[in-house]
Amino acid sequence: TEFSITTTINGQVYTEEQLERLKYERALHVLHEFKRLGVDLKDEDGKVYSDTDLNWLEPQKAMSLLEKTHYTLGSERTIEIMKPVFEDSAKRWREFNQRPIEEQGC
Repeated sequence: TEFSITTTINGQVYTEEQLERLKYERALHVLHEFKRLGVDLKDEDGKVYSDTDLNWLEPQKAMSLLEKTHYTLGSERTIEIMKPVFEDSAKRWREFNQRPIEEQGC
């Protein structure tokens, strides 16, 4: 039996490659947020990554570093560190949703 899943975002069908690219870009974004919030990003060999180093990470290495960072911090510490980011996001979404849906570009 063949099984397939189709992902459609805003009316556009996304390929597996496009979804993997989005995951990679999101991983880099979160790694940069962690770095900005003072987290030492270390890989399994103990290498500490700078902002510039992060920009040059290959997708698999970025995902691995993000996974290791989450595991090392644990969920409670991750949430604590990211609290200012979450609060800012909630504030921005509240402001965004004050606009009529036709103006939101949805």
